[in-house]
Amino acid sequence: MIDYARYDRVRAVAFRDDHLRLLDQRRLPFEEVFIDCEDADAVAQAIADLAVRGAPAIGIAAAWAVVLAAGALGEGSAAQARVSLVPVLDRLNAARPTAVNLAWALARRNLVLSGFVC
Repeated sequence: MIDYARYDRVRAVAFRDDHLRLLDQRRLPFEEVFIDCEDADAVAQAIADLAVRGAPAIGIAAAWAVVLAAGALGEGSAAQARVSLVPVLDRLNAARPTAVNLAWALARRNLVLSGFVC
């Protein structure tokens, strides 16, 4: 049996109650600093600033950013939510335009929001 607690001490992306905590990878290996993001714009900025690096971490951070944005929508119809989330997806995609996996995942999410099944 592998003792994961022994090795799994630092999480690059972690959702905490009402915000996303991102490891600032620009500060590694000398410092372990985290950025707390309370909304999707803060996540997009962290991605754009290269605080989040690597396709998996970028994708997971972007997915959680959509969760944060959806949580901030309040009450409304599913159609209203779809319309409200499209600019969030666009902002996240623009944060790292060369990240092919990010663009693919957001495009897929956009299709799902539009009612198409991928």
